[in-house]
Amino acid sequence: MERVSYPRAGLTSTGQPFVEVREGEPRLFVFDGLPVHNAVPEGLMLQGVADAYREYARAYSVVVFFPPIGNASGLTIPEVARIYVDSMKEFGPSPAHVLGVAYGGMVALAAAALFPAAIDRLAVVTAAHRLGAAARSAIPGWIDLAREHRWRDLHRAMSEAIRTGAVSRGFFGMISWLFPGLLGTPDDADEFIGALEALSACDLSSQLPSIRAATLVLGGDRDFYYPEDEIRATADRIARSDLKIFQKTGHDAVKTRAEEIEESVLEFLGREK
Repeated sequence: MERVSYPRAGLTSTGQPFVEVREGEPRLFVFDGLPVHNAVPEGLMLQGVADAYREYARAYSVVVFFPPIGNASGLTIPEVARIYVDSMKEFGPSPAHVLGVAYGGMVALAAAALFPAAIDRLAVVTAAHRLGAAARSAIPGWIDLAREHRWRDLHRAMSEAIRTGAVSRGFFGMISWLFPGLLGTPDDADEFIGALEALSACDLSSQLPSIRAATLVLGGDRDFYYPEDEIRATADRIARSDLKIFQKTGHDAVKTRAEEIEESVLEFLGREK
């Protein structure tokens, strides 16, 4: 029998890249952020994914999903959610715990609403039922930059939107322009543009009442992409929801408030039903 080493990476039958951090039960599925690389993670990228979810892997067998390769262009967020749920079935029976981050958080909300039997606990980090008005207004300009392959300018604009405070935005915007490899240049411009268009068009407000899973919604009060009012509206529309807003925090909460987010999510997932 072939010995399998962990973390391991591969493709599901739907063409969806995944990283399994460790084997066993119980299982936690993570829906990760905006797609950049249309490839199965390997080398430093594989190790980086494993390191990012190391704390969760102490309690769970973590499987991290990324958008499907080759057929994601033009798909809506609910259509992507269907692919994610189909992929979950390949790892074991439903229902399961799910953690959705940013883009993956919107996919997770759609999955919980459309396929309520698939998810029993849901944690959504730096995401909401729709993007904020400022982000929706910015996306057409970002799409133009992507079409023109002006990746440095795009990285700068998107990086500035992630940070809070004029000094921080300016500093990280300049760093991302000087070193575009830090954020990664999309492997497929059309698929990246398709993901931006899907994000901009998505509004799950009418589907949220269908979510039966106990849900934790976490976000920052200064998130450009998902502002506090949208985060609160998301929690309000879900029957069994907890809400936590981090003060003086932007879309980079998963980095600046990592320990607090991990603690909150693990406590929530571990509660008795």
